Amino acid sequence: MPLGLIALYFVLSLLVGYLGRGRSIGFAGYFVLSLLLSPLVMALALLVNLPRHPA
Repeated sequence: MPLGLIALYFVLSLLVGYLGRGRSIGFAGYFVLSLLLSPLVMALALLVNLPRHPA
């Protein structure tokens, strides 16, 4: 796999993690899951997951 595609996959995973920082599993959860599954799958999960509300 070309290095550019690996870098793009990693950057997209970072972006998904960043967007998920205020959600239930946070940055680390979304980042790791997007690395394991795919950034596209986790981006879709972001759309259906509600933001975390302070208690």
